[in-house]
Amino acid sequence: MKYIEETAFSSASPQAVWETWAKANPWNSWENDKSSFEVGQKGHVVSRKGKGVPYEIMDIQEGKSFSILWKAFFIKLIFHYLVEPEKEGSKITYQVHFKGIFSLPFRRLLCRRIKKDIASALKAFVHQVEHLPS
Repeated sequence: MKYIEETAFSSASPQAVWETWAKANPWNSWENDKSSFEVGQKGHVVSRKGKGVPYEIMDIQEGKSFSILWKAFFIKLIFHYLVEPEKEGSKITYQVHFKGIFSLPFRRLLCRRIKKDIASALKAFVHQVEHLPS
């Protein structure tokens, strides 16, 4: 397995999912003066241990998907977020790809934890997007 993936279904429209992503923290805590959601934007998120973890938006397909690069411990983690229309809502997928010299041992070491974390994050996101104020 070269990546970890979790998928959930939501009654929210793909447009509502996309708009929630575009407005979400941490993406709007940029390191420069721009406040838009665009390729090349850089920022950082404070981890549970209080350390700043840098990220960069690598790719955006407006209304469909985006990818974020996180660098740590000689590996790169690429988080890919995808929304697809379904008959009564959306299919939302989170993927984590591992790159770099130590990606294989880290993937083996962290696979269960990352899978659990993205499943939890996806569940919380679906709840959030389905309970947006009208």
